[in-house]
Amino acid sequence: MNPHPTNVLRPFWYLFASGHHRTLAMIICLLVSPSISWSQNFYHPTSGFEEHILGPGTYHYYDDGGPNGDYSLDINGSTMSFSPQEGYFIQWKFIEYEFELNAACVPDDCCDRLTSSWLPNCGDLFVNEDYCGSYIQPCCETSALCSGEGISFSFTSDFSVVEPGWHIIMYVQLKDPYHMICGTHQECSAVSNLDCSGQNGEEEFYCWAFGQCAGQIDYYPECDGDAYPGAERLYLIDLPETQDLYLSCECITDLFLVTIYSCEVAVCQKADNNGGQFYLPDVPAGEHFLIGEYDCGGDLCFCDLQFECADPGGLDCDDADPVECGDFFFDANTAAAGAKSNEDDYCDNLTNVWTGREKVYEFIAPYTGQVTINMTGLSADLDLFVLEGCDPTFCLDESLNLNTADETVMFDVVEGSHYIIVADGYSFAESTYTIHIICEGDLDCSGEEPIDCGEVILSSNTFTDGGFNSEIDYCQNGSFGWTGNERIYSYYADRSQLLTLTLSQLDDNLDLFLLDDCNGNDCIAQSTLPGSSDEVISIEVQQGETYIIVIDGWDGAFSTYRLEVLCDPLRCTDCGNCFTYTIFDKGINSDVTCHPKYIDCGADQYPSTDHQFQWTVDGIVRSTKYSPTLSLENGKKSKVCQIVKYLNVEQYRCCWDITPASGCAKAPLAHAAIKGEWPFYDAILDASLSDDGQNYFWDFGDGSMIENGGTIPTIEHTYSAEGIKYCTYVQNEHGISTYCNEFAPGAFECTIGESPEFTYSLSGRNLTITGVNGSTAHISSYRIDFGDSTAIAQGNTWSNRMHAFQKDSVYEVCIRFTVTRQEGFADCVTDGCVCFTVKVGCCQQTIDQCADIRPEFVGENGGLQYHFEYDAPGIQVLSWEVDGVTISNLIGNEVDYTFPSAGLYQVCCLYRDPVSACYIKCCKWIYIGNPFDPSSCAGILYSYHPENNSYRFELDRPAAEVEELLWTVDDPVYQTLGTSLQSNFLAVPSGPCKEYIISVRYFDKTCNCYRLCCIRIYLCTPSVCASLINSDLLGNGKTRFSTFQAYEQMQWYADGIFIGSGLSVDYTVPTAGASICLYYFDPASQCYRVCCRDILTAAETISNLEVAEIVPNPASDHLNIYLSFNTPASVGVELMSDLGIVVRRIPAEVTGSTIFNQRLDIGDLPAGVYFVRIRTGQGELIRKVIHL
Repeated sequence: MNPHPTNVLRPFWYLFASGHHRTLAMIICLLVSPSISWSQNFYHPTSGFEEHILGPGTYHYYDDGGPNGDYSLDINGSTMSFSPQEGYFIQWKFIEYEFELNAACVPDDCCDRLTSSWLPNCGDLFVNEDYCGSYIQPCCETSALCSGEGISFSFTSDFSVVEPGWHIIMYVQLKDPYHMICGTHQECSAVSNLDCSGQNGEEEFYCWAFGQCAGQIDYYPECDGDAYPGAERLYLIDLPETQDLYLSCECITDLFLVTIYSCEVAVCQKADNNGGQFYLPDVPAGEHFLIGEYDCGGDLCFCDLQFECADPGGLDCDDADPVECGDFFFDANTAAAGAKSNEDDYCDNLTNVWTGREKVYEFIAPYTGQVTINMTGLSADLDLFVLEGCDPTFCLDESLNLNTADETVMFDVVEGSHYIIVADGYSFAESTYTIHIICEGDLDCSGEEPIDCGEVILSSNTFTDGGFNSEIDYCQNGSFGWTGNERIYSYYADRSQLLTLTLSQLDDNLDLFLLDDCNGNDCIAQSTLPGSSDEVISIEVQQGETYIIVIDGWDGAFSTYRLEVLCDPLRCTDCGNCFTYTIFDKGINSDVTCHPKYIDCGADQYPSTDHQFQWTVDGIVRSTKYSPTLSLENGKKSKVCQIVKYLNVEQYRCCWDITPASGCAKAPLAHAAIKGEWPFYDAILDASLSDDGQNYFWDFGDGSMIENGGTIPTIEHTYSAEGIKYCTYVQNEHGISTYCNEFAPGAFECTIGESPEFTYSLSGRNLTITGVNGSTAHISSYRIDFGDSTAIAQGNTWSNRMHAFQKDSVYEVCIRFTVTRQEGFADCVTDGCVCFTVKVGCCQQTIDQCADIRPEFVGENGGLQYHFEYDAPGIQVLSWEVDGVTISNLIGNEVDYTFPSAGLYQVCCLYRDPVSACYIKCCKWIYIGNPFDPSSCAGILYSYHPENNSYRFELDRPAAEVEELLWTVDDPVYQTLGTSLQSNFLAVPSGPCKEYIISVRYFDKTCNCYRLCCIRIYLCTPSVCASLINSDLLGNGKTRFSTFQAYEQMQWYADGIFIGSGLSVDYTVPTAGASICLYYFDPASQCYRVCCRDILTAAETISNLEVAEIVPNPASDHLNIYLSFNTPASVGVELMSDLGIVVRRIPAEVTGSTIFNQRLDIGDLPAGVYFVRIRTGQGELIRKVIHL
């Protein structure tokens, strides 16, 4: 068998028509191209080849001697072929033949023979039948069994004896159903039986162009005159009565019903088709053939064949599914879901277009009123009908929206009456869907619209805007008066907060309801003011809960409206909202440690991973920690702000102006009392008893705050009778202190009473806190946080408290207390707190994570060798230690140390502050490893930027994991390169290329330690080593770039875009050219390096140009221009400014050459962008260059 059957379609001349010989072959084709014959005799040629196309009719075919003569001698395989006109087939047979037989001839004693072959044959392609000898009786009759094939005859005779030859008769007939079912093609009519089960399984249809008897019917003359040249399949049905027929198969393009009586086509009917869904109405009882024309689209076609018969007309309600109020369910009008196809017209539309399956439901009304039914989620065009009884002509309502639009019916019902609901498919449509039965008093939330904080909605409760009436009573009011349409929204609380809903700009009486779920009785809040008054609901919502918001019209009211959704954070405090801070003097600078007081009580957990923190100094973000330590210059005022965000939405902001001072003076200790008569409508807050205060700030607990207070310690504020809440912040240049009180009377006898006042003393590391003048007598419980991870909590009686600190430092101490006093018959309660700074051993302090220690890696020689330097100005280091062990007692700000292995180490230096005269130990946790090894620290990415002839570096870490980042050049000359994840640009130096060491130092949040990462790079203009990159044209439009030297980490880029890795890469260079760069690591020099080569492609502008190189680019002194042509070319070069002015020129040579290689000096030209224009007789090319 020929393994490439498509070749048989080529004419014989194609076999020798190749390359430039095709033109001759086409001429031959035109000379021998056959015309269509209708009726004639044919005589076999004595040589060569003849081809004939036969129209319908009868033909006689003879040897070259004709009906009365003998054939000729020495005929060597001359051939005549016959092909039927499209849509027809050939049936042929011998009338007679006689050829020479002789025992001396081999094989089979055949001296002369006629060979026939189908073009192609149905069973095996090019299987020949040989005829020799003679016969008297008719034999060898056959017919075409494939789609549109012909017959070819080849004859060979020797030099000895001639005989009468042959006579063949051929009939050319139409490919119609008769021949497939009753005529010559019966052996191909592999008929499958169909029944009315509705499911016939998967069909597998072979779509070979030839074989399997494909494509036997091209015309259905009893149906129409169109041609159907595709493959087909036959099905047989036997109907006991007149029925509608439905067949679906995704492979069938057309379906015909053919009825044959006594081998005559009596009836032909073409089915209606809707995307592979076929419909034949009113098919009479009896036996019929269904013929499906297939369009496979490939070698095989798999079809989910479904066939169904149905009574024409007659809606079947016997198996209707019962539904009732509130039902909300998923269904489909498919056979699998129990849907039938018995009815195709409703409501006397007389269109008979609902040819899909119908799903029938029955509803018994439990009340008298109105019912709404929604059908949603459609994927095809289904319609919805409501019938009074099982009569499709008597509709109560219908919904006929186009395509997949939702369908809705509304109808009046009488208690106890039965109603039929039908979902039917328009034009064979099938779909899944959701049904919702809505009765009066059943709130329908299926169309709820989600809303969020900050939204403003302008709409109405009319039908046009989506309003509908499903609920008439709310909150168990019992009035049943909300008979207008409702609009329903849902709100999801992603955090606990205060939700305010405002409904305004009303024309009529709309009311507002907030529900716990989709139930009108589950009310959380309501606003039902009369007329067109604004409706407002303000309530605290809980994180993670979903709420239903309903706008409904009283007494049938319709109106436009404006709905505004506002969200405010809940306010809960921990000794105030604004942060406090402690100041640790370091001489030139001070470490300011911030202590947050704000609590996000709208979140389940605080702080959490959903919260973000920003601490800014004069508008610049300095930290994203929850409680950071900031370095501020002594004597300089800085504005420090705390910003709290939840899911990147700002929740809180507070700022202080901080001017730290040197020395060990005390920070303030706040106290504030309230004066005046209860109720304090005009209260006086008095902080004059605070210790060491300079400035005073007030938070009144009702949303108002004076942040920038003055030096006066008293202020007046108006409160309501509900209670009092205030916080006083007292500030000086050494710190801040806060005092808060909250009093809710609870009973008319209660007054606020005296506010507890505290003081403290310090002896060494021993702290004593005492109450002042008996003001602490009524404290019933308290808790003291000493700021060093210890606390004391004790109830009912206050007594002086002592605490021993374990080390010298600066601490914030907070006392939280509850005061309970008996007044009359009531227990009156006040809650309060005070926070203040305590400096322990001011002149013997330890600074954790001291940023001024700078590590440098030296090498690996018996361990990890590091060099450390303390680079704060004006400081002299007295000693160094690692993990608490002294490594040097020599005075000096630099030290070298060899670590035994990689790991986390604490490195400290001891110095004396020249201003405060305090001894300070400055410590820093550092991860020690080989910083050049990416496995020891994060890798450093690098890239070359030709636009400014510079390099840039990037730390391969997420920004959220790093802080305090600093890029530096450590060698050959120290310089800084920025403080972001991506460094500043580092320009390639003038003069010879050099090896550089680039370092990045940063704080790693994942280990709470500092890290050092380095990269050693050979800093050079990449075009200097362009010769390292080889290029070879591959002939398939691609260029292979390679290098002979094997390096490590070799990566290829084209114009900055990664194109591959390894020794070579294949790449299609764009027509405008490209800069090809190789990034690699040289293990010999332990350096990273970049080499680039500019590649110009100009096949569209200079036809014979193969290679063009203009290097270096950027350039400072000259350009080398190298061009290679496949034929000699005369080249002229011009250098133009960005204004198009020619500033340099290389004249064209008189005689051309295949190589052009010249230097163009540009050293005296101004820096900027220039364009090189290359001209030849075959075109021109322009390339941009940069002059540095």
